[in-house]
This record gives sequence, structure tokens and C-alpha cells, in this order.
Amino acid sequence: MSKSQKSANHNTFDLVHDLRAPLTAIHGFATAMLDGTVPTEDFPKYLAFIQGESERLGGIVSRLLTAEKLSAKKLAPSVFNLAEALRLTLIGMEKTVEDKRLRVDFAGDELCVEADRGLLTEALYNLLENAVKYSPVGGSLGILIKEKDGAVHVSIRNAAPDLKADELPLLFGRYYRGDTEEKGTGLGLYIAKEILALHSSILKAEKDGEDIVFFFALPIAK
Repeated sequence: MSKSQKSANHNTFDLVHDLRAPLTAIHGFATAMLDGTVPTEDFPKYLAFIQGESERLGGIVSRLLTAEKLSAKKLAPSVFNLAEALRLTLIGMEKTVEDKRLRVDFAGDELCVEADRGLLTEALYNLLENAVKYSPVGGSLGILIKEKDGAVHVSIRNAAPDLKADELPLLFGRYYRGDTEEKGTGLGLYIAKEILALHSSILKAEKDGEDIVFFFALPIAK
């Protein structure tokens, strides 16, 4: 069995665990509330926990459904500012960025593309979420948007000192999460790659010293 096959099997098992964990927690807390184990004054705390686990489970299921539907997805293209879409996506992660004390360097031209905004925004979210999640505390996040040869080139850089070069081909595999304790489905980069493929673009990754850089290009809207 190849390394990639072993990794896929391992991460499929992890995904099943990730689905079962919130279900078990929700069931356990709900049962405790119903059988009187939990005093009524503690109900708000337990309900908040159940809500949080339900949202986490919903996110996992949503990504699974997205991954299954991509092959049959029809694009609904529109013209929009890609730099603005990236900024808005990053703003949605502001709390996590602040919690990790990341230094963000955003440099880019105001360039428009013609693409399926909903799908492309999901791809951008997955790429940025991956960069933020796996950046070390106090690290840096670099986002660059530039024009070259009639295309919008986007690169997202973050520190990844523990990532080995031979892992790069595995990163876009379905369910791949590598050797990490971070929670996740292992679908984020896979979905981003598939969404960009629908737009005839290739998502690539390379090591640059201790950093990892993800990059892709889309034609500038006419």
C-alpha cells in the first residue's frame, strides 16, 4: 500500500471519528439534562455546548456535501473584485487571527475576475482558514494579488516549519490532514483545488524556506 493510500485510509478513519465525537457529546449532554443529572441552573451552559457541537457537526457535513456535489456543479459566473473578496473573507477570520497573534501582510491590485463568486469565495475561505489554522502562534500570513500576462495571480503564504517537501503532493488529497492534532475534515484544500479546477485554474503549493505558498491564477475580467 502506498503512502498516499495509507494516509487516505488513516484520515477517513479520523473523519468518522470527527463525525462521531460531536454526536456523542450532544447525546451525552442532552441525556444528562433529561434524566436530572444536570441541575437546571446549569442548563444554559450545557445548551451552549450542545449548540457549539451542533454547529461543528453542521460544518463537517456541509463540507462533505460540497465535496460530493462539485463534480456536477454548474458555474454561475459574475464579475467581481477578487482583492475585495479576499479582504472580506479575511475579516471573517479576524478573531482567530488575533488569537494567534498573526502578522498579516496584504498587498494587492484591485483586479476583477469573472467567476462563480459563491464557489470561489469558498475556495478562498478554505485556503485562508488552512493558512491561519496551521500557522504557529506569532507567525505571519502573506497575501499577494498581482497582474501578470492578462491574469490575476494570487499567492497565500504562511509559516510551516514542520511540513516536509514530500508532503506537498498529498496536501490536496481528499481527507488528508497529515500528522497534526488540529481538528478538521481534511477536505478544505481538496475542495479549493476542485473549485479552481472548475474555473480551469490549477491550485499549486510549494515550500519556500520554512514557509508554504499556495498560488493560483484566473483571467482578468474583460
